Amino acid sequence: MPSSIPLYDIRSNTRCVADEYARILNRIITSGRFVAGPELAAFEQELGCYLGASHVLGVKSGTDALVLTLDALGIGPGDEVITTPFTFFATVEAIIRVGATPVFADIESGTLCLDPAACESTITPRTKAVLLVHLFGHCGEVSEFVELCAKHGLALIEDASQAIGSIWQGRKLGSFGNAGTFSFYPTKNLAALGDGGAVATSDPALARTIGQLRRHGRDEQGQHIRTGYNSQLDEIQAAVLRLGLARLDAENTRRRVLAARYDEALAGVARLVRGHRDCVSNYHQYAILVPERDKLRDYLSKHGVETGCYYERPVYLEPALERHALPEANCQVPETGISAICNLQSGLYHRQPCPVAEQTSLEIINLPIRPTLTEAEQERIILLIQRFYGTYD
Repeated sequence: MPSSIPLYDIRSNTRCVADEYARILNRIITSGRFVAGPELAAFEQELGCYLGASHVLGVKSGTDALVLTLDALGIGPGDEVITTPFTFFATVEAIIRVGATPVFADIESGTLCLDPAACESTITPRTKAVLLVHLFGHCGEVSEFVELCAKHGLALIEDASQAIGSIWQGRKLGSFGNAGTFSFYPTKNLAALGDGGAVATSDPALARTIGQLRRHGRDEQGQHIRTGYNSQLDEIQAAVLRLGLARLDAENTRRRVLAARYDEALAGVARLVRGHRDCVSNYHQYAILVPERDKLRDYLSKHGVETGCYYERPVYLEPALERHALPEANCQVPETGISAICNLQSGLYHRQPCPVAEQTSLEIINLPIRPTLTEAEQERIILLIQRFYGTYD
């Protein structure tokens, strides 16, 4: 069988900078400063300049970044947050953790990001925020969400965990809302040696509150003025991320080259997933929509190609949420037109019908697009897909 082509190849990604990682570790061990030191301060400043945000706060994970942002915005029990059902579970988990109610609206068929019209139709007097996910590094028409939130007096939070370095109309994603949140999980475009996250904002009051929350609610005078969390990005991860940030644009450019090749070769074979025409994606994932998705995945696997399936089901069908659904006869339908209300441990979650998200989950497949993917490997992947669908001459 031909050699395996993995979806991710973290060992190859880190092997070329192993000596630099060793120097980082030695430098920090020698300093004796492991938390809240100069590496974190430098990383926050450098990432802020890169994103065009006045404040960046490093935290322990992308999930923590979401939770702290929601908490700092005062969102909690009785409040609703509109988001997409086609996302990683952490997006919704964060809403639940602060005691608020997730409200699901359907996605666009082209970008697979939240549909602004569907989003607006779910707004109620209890709505406090829109949590916009830039899926796979793509985005929809961000300006519509900025205007929508301004019109209804809502906070806009960008979950940019997959979109570091992606651009909308000349500006980095994560810099449009009240805050943008990022994940540095090892498979992300900007990866830590473990977990990590950050919040970016140009609101000094919000930054101050998040800064307090990540240190047990402690203010600059050392008083604990609120209950908070223990969630500071450590010095080793901050230093590793500084190194990665310097390479990020070059690696994102490589991903875009790979994506363009896929686009050209697969345009007549699969339905392509792209961001809005004004979006320059970082292609954290390369996704296509195809019939017989599972058969294609099996075929590629047998020929040594690993693929992903993000996501196999909308979030509201995950067991943690689904098992708390009320019987249909007991569901209440409020005047806003929301078609289902299902019981959740923290309260209720709401959703409209989301047919695009549900159909997408049956057709989506994610192909390797890591910067270390060779042209020969990509050509083999393309050839196998074309052969499977009978389009190769």
